[in-house]
Amino acid sequence: MCRIGLFDAQNLANPAWAFATVGVVNQPLMQAISSAVMTKISNFRAQNLTNTAWSFATLIVLDEPLLDVIAGASVLSIASFIPLELTNLAWSYATLGVNNGPLLNAMSSSALRRIEEFQSFNLSILAWSFARVGWRDIPLMHAIAAPSIRLMCSYNSQEVSNTVWAFATLSCEDEPLMDAIAACALRRIGLFTPQHLTNTAWAFAELCVWNGPLMAAISAAAMPKIEELRFGDGHSLIWSLERGLDFNAWWSTFEALVLRGLKPDVLDVGVMLPGCEGLRSAWHERRIWRLMVDLAPLRRDVQEIVAGTSGLLRSHTAYIDKHCLPASLSGASVARHGGHAQHKLAMLVQHVEASVARGPYVAEAVLDSVIDFSKKKFNYWLKVAADRKAEMLDDVLQSEEGPGHRLRLELGP
Repeated sequence: MCRIGLFDAQNLANPAWAFATVGVVNQPLMQAISSAVMTKISNFRAQNLTNTAWSFATLIVLDEPLLDVIAGASVLSIASFIPLELTNLAWSYATLGVNNGPLLNAMSSSALRRIEEFQSFNLSILAWSFARVGWRDIPLMHAIAAPSIRLMCSYNSQEVSNTVWAFATLSCEDEPLMDAIAACALRRIGLFTPQHLTNTAWAFAELCVWNGPLMAAISAAAMPKIEELRFGDGHSLIWSLERGLDFNAWWSTFEALVLRGLKPDVLDVGVMLPGCEGLRSAWHERRIWRLMVDLAPLRRDVQEIVAGTSGLLRSHTAYIDKHCLPASLSGASVARHGGHAQHKLAMLVQHVEASVARGPYVAEAVLDSVIDFSKKKFNYWLKVAADRKAEMLDDVLQSEEGPGHRLRLELGP
């Protein structure tokens, strides 16, 4: 490594690529390559830039100064990138979670001019990469859709899954593309992995595009692969099916998944509760609660585990010691609506129901109960403002002299 400063661009990119190809991380070498690359970046061509970024991304070595330098050089020479180099560069930054606006804009402009030269894997990787960093470039996504429809018969299951996931993640609706994806997926459904199945189901549900034959095929294909489902896959599949199936068909599918060996998390089971409550079916709701107790290990990060009044037996296989909780928080063993993103709000409702009695001072008691809930644990505070609304509230609070108390809850539309 003492002579690495004498290497030219090709000889700097090659060892990084070689180590990445065999999956070996040598931190001193990567640091030395990074330092040398930054001093010689003006000599790097498109292939050198792409291979260097790809190597660091493949080894999950996040070197932000190096990535900034590579991005700057790539923007200046973006017209010389062929589709493979362009998509590999996009994949590298997306894999490392680096959102570089100038580079993304440059890649988008270059891709738009040459989109007809892209093959199926180039198109799917480019779409996935922009979605992975949350860069919503609608003209680019629609430009990707057109050749994707034409090439869809050559897409493999991962390319199909990545493409539909990207469009759903960026809330980009393209009906002809969805029709083409559905037709392709139906033909190749037997080759889909559990991740491909659940990602495809989630994407169609997220975009509110219901394709009955496709969802039935996904459900049937998932049955023999139950034991291969990753953490969260069961929740995604059940939630997706709920968007289009009537309750009886949805319930039958869920029971079949459980019978085939689904090892559910509390979210997998909890996603069934809103439908049961909407149907006002006590039998179905009791069944879900019992499955939660019998089958679902309750995770620390979900923070829905509360003890007390339900009388359900505690699972000693849970990942959190629940024996210390009965005195600290009233409620049931698992918060209602466990499958919803608003699980903390569900916990609050459960706590208020368990601790407040009706009477002439019920309004004040509810507010006191809310405050009491927020003090139970450090992360039980409630924040419901986001995006521009949050920024506006921050500006108001910072510009006014407050009374000195801490804001715990905003009630409003």
